[in-house]
Amino acid sequence: MEKKETNITKNKKEAESRREVPKKYSGQRTIKEQAQIVLDFFKKTFQKKEEKIFQERFGARDYIETYYPVIENVAASLETFKEVQTAIKNKPGRFDMREIMETKHLKGEEVENIFIFDFQRNVSKELLKAFPADHIRTLDVGGGPTVYQHIFTAMVAGDITHSEFLEQNRQEVSNWVQGLSGGYNWDSYFELIKNIIKDDDNYIKIIENNLDSLDVSIREHALMIHSLLYGDTSDGIKKNLQKVIGDKIIFGDVFKQNLGIEDDKNSYEFVNSATRESAIELVTSNFTIESATSDKDKWRDGMRHIMDQVKIHGYLAISAIRNSSWYKVGGERMPAVAINEAELADVLTTNGFKILDQRVLEGSSKEDDGYDGMIFIFAQKN
Repeated sequence: MEKKETNITKNKKEAESRREVPKKYSGQRTIKEQAQIVLDFFKKTFQKKEEKIFQERFGARDYIETYYPVIENVAASLETFKEVQTAIKNKPGRFDMREIMETKHLKGEEVENIFIFDFQRNVSKELLKAFPADHIRTLDVGGGPTVYQHIFTAMVAGDITHSEFLEQNRQEVSNWVQGLSGGYNWDSYFELIKNIIKDDDNYIKIIENNLDSLDVSIREHALMIHSLLYGDTSDGIKKNLQKVIGDKIIFGDVFKQNLGIEDDKNSYEFVNSATRESAIELVTSNFTIESATSDKDKWRDGMRHIMDQVKIHGYLAISAIRNSSWYKVGGERMPAVAINEAELADVLTTNGFKILDQRVLEGSSKEDDGYDGMIFIFAQKN
């Protein structure tokens, strides 16, 4: 005779059944989990609002003209570069630009750009040592509307991909690469950088030593660089960069895994890091991640994404504004996140990078510019 199930037994089984159902399926959540859901919602809403700010208020040409105006007197700028470089050598690693601004009557942007060029020159020189025959695949993350950052790199690397989130910025670079009317005139920067390299005895010595190499590919690469530097004008360097970039101007979102371009087959082949063999020898990022969000966690995500793109034993060259709360683009104030050199170095070393060169520029006006300096780091992935 079948034994009837009592109400007590039935209730006990139902209780046990309920206990076996995970909270996420049963609809039960702790107060902490509910608070996190609300926090995530507001965070995503805020991030979308920031993204809209960049899309609607960031002007490509405004940005260029704010930070990289046409150099009116290249010879005078070259002399200024030499003077600032001498001052930098006396205080390696950390330099306060206020003193030289006062004594030489220079604008903050002038000293900042000289410091940028000095760092990029050193990176280019180190890459020439590491890759004397080229074979450097380069990815610039968040390249913006500018090409100045590629001039030093293109002297030693024959493959550069310019990735950028905003369509107007990509179009600005594309117009210049194609030589279209209305493209920004970067000629004065090519002329200045050409002379900066020619005046660097150590840089020239590396090229001359490579010209005597028994390796044909090393000699050919050195001959190419030598011919560009000692041409009558800087047009050869300009045309070389246009060729090196070509049509490799692609969409990229630094806040998404693989830069958010997995579905774009034409772009993905340039930055696919699914295997170490297809990763990038050199990743560059100039004033990108900290200048695209005010959220520190989002900044960490962006850092992780660019570090993922670097090949094992490859290199990362990164420049960032320091302790920023905003920065100007024309008449607009764009959101930024405050980071310092210790935080940036910690993220890199924690993720397996060895820092080869670290520099800090102090003295920018936080009241006028939104940041108090710049950070520069060149590192290798172990």
